[in-house]
Amino acid sequence: MIEEIQGDQLSLGPEEQDPEASYALTEVMVDDQTKIDGRTNPLSVLKPGDIIRFEYRKDKQPLVATIERVN
Repeated sequence: MIEEIQGDQLSLGPEEQDPEASYALTEVMVDDQTKIDGRTNPLSVLKPGDIIRFEYRKDKQPLVATIERVN
């Protein structure tokens, strides 16, 4: 789930969270080659609270190759 968006950086946390557990956020970066829902980098469609699946670009972590919105 997207927790925060700052520029081209997304902060992600687990979709379901136990309020008594602690989690480390994962940060990933998108650029003008990242495809979101099949379109090249329409970053404006993403918002905090969206649940997403993503794939890293081969050998280029943390750059993201594709993002698919689940909700």
